[in-house]
Amino acid sequence: RHTRYWRDWSSDVCSSDLFSSVTTVLLLFVVAIAVDPAALQILTPSLLTGLGVALGVALLSLRRQPIKAHYGEHRGRAFNLLHASGFAVILSVMTFLMTAAAHRFGQSAVFLSATIGGFFDLHAAAASTLAMFSSVSIPRSALVIAVACAWSTNTVSKLAAGFGSGGFRYGLRVGAGVLAILAALWIPLLPVLSELLR
Repeated sequence: RHTRYWRDWSSDVCSSDLFSSVTTVLLLFVVAIAVDPAALQILTPSLLTGLGVALGVALLSLRRQPIKAHYGEHRGRAFNLLHASGFAVILSVMTFLMTAAAHRFGQSAVFLSATIGGFFDLHAAAASTLAMFSSVSIPRSALVIAVACAWSTNTVSKLAAGFGSGGFRYGLRVGAGVLAILAALWIPLLPVLSELLR
């Protein structure tokens, strides 16, 4: 694999990054089902739109690549105890801090906490935000908007990583895809947002 041209490697990585956005949307469905299934009533249109755009963008990124032979087996584990434990600790700490901030400072603290959390881990921020519905008197629609804010900052971190690690052209290719997915996520939520701002 290391003997191939950089352009082929860049195309592979770009497609891989854009296909990971499909997984991000699917995992957000799983998080919502596990933590607050009632939030899906508000979140499902956004997730379905985001999933459709993510699939479309990822498939378009494959169009530019020639078909290549398989270069051997990749070995690894599907489960890593250290990573799973780390995620559980992050999730617990974020939930505790977000709930404490929401009790102390109200709804604005939820938006701020979710937005900051999205820079580091979208799914932990979403799970922590949605878990607050039972313990904090904040409308579920506000919590869903907070999840979208976490997605927005997570997109910013992906843009920074794309431009920083892959250069300008790579950043543009990945950036266009993740921004299209973000727009698809937000468009169905605009009526919910306008209702909250009234």
